[in-house]
Amino acid sequence: MNTSLRGLFKKNPQQADTISADVKDGVFRILFRQNNLGYNQDYLSDPLLKAIESAPREGFSLVAKNSIQTYWTDEIEDLTAEIGEILAMKDVILDPNFEENYATLNKSKEDKDWQGNFGRATFQYFRFASTDHNLHPRISK
Repeated sequence: MNTSLRGLFKKNPQQADTISADVKDGVFRILFRQNNLGYNQDYLSDPLLKAIESAPREGFSLVAKNSIQTYWTDEIEDLTAEIGEILAMKDVILDPNFEENYATLNKSKEDKDWQGNFGRATFQYFRFASTDHNLHPRISK
């Protein structure tokens, strides 16, 4: 094995039946049993995400960032134009308040499954507001 890669691969029969991962001292490590290195490599994505998410950091998790990118960033331009048309304000700005909402939810919930829907839920909030004018009279003309 190449010496530069040797530190990244650790034999760890106690942690991984076949393949696993963790982050230690800021280094992502692939953990495997020596006699099963080529087995189940396609399952590395599950421990990979878990290992990266467990590393200390500030800001959004990777799952929340992906949700924001997929369901907000890629979709919001059309919705902003639609709401701007309803309000007769072409320069309307929709503020998703992601940082504050994320921080509040992250403190109050032990289960982090909500992060996968974070961007979608925020987008749907504004989508709902743009379609149901009877429930949101401030948005209707």
